[in-house]
Amino acid sequence: MRLYKRVREVVMSDFIVHSVPGSPFGRAVLAALEEKRAPYRLAPVAPGTMKTPEYLAQVMNINDWYLFHGVGNVIIFHRVIAPRLMGVAPDEEAIKAAIPKAHTVFNELARLLGEQPYFTGDTLSLADLMLAPAVEFFTVIPEWSALGAPHLNLVAWMARMQERPSLKATTWERVTELAQAA
Repeated sequence: MRLYKRVREVVMSDFIVHSVPGSPFGRAVLAALEEKRAPYRLAPVAPGTMKTPEYLAQVMNINDWYLFHGVGNVIIFHRVIAPRLMGVAPDEEAIKAAIPKAHTVFNELARLLGEQPYFTGDTLSLADLMLAPAVEFFTVIPEWSALGAPHLNLVAWMARMQERPSLKATTWERVTELAQAA
């Protein structure tokens, strides 16, 4: 047991949690790390700094509040999740009702991305890593041709993201294999 614990300590590096002290969201992350006894260190973020244009340009809020709510949780649920996991036919009316919001979301993502390779500029960010798995679902459904494909910058960004080792290692198929082996 001691040897395992020592090997684990050497192999695992500390997580770095960027949070405003007192944030309930940061606290949730810290509590989860504490529960798992995972090593971490806090990188305090000053209040108000998350309202700067640089921070907001990471599009994570768009992913959480607009791409998921009312778009992904409707369209992707009915096109991918329900048929694949539950054997249920898609609800075409629900999909149709979500399409206008989806157009708004994909137009805004394309605008924010602009001509840069990643959402925050020339380097990969957490925003890209959060957004890519959600957007990738759309690339395999018929609605992609109207929602994402017209935005050549999003198509190129998605291709760059799909070539990253981290996304190749975490496909639905790969994670399913890992789950079955666990």
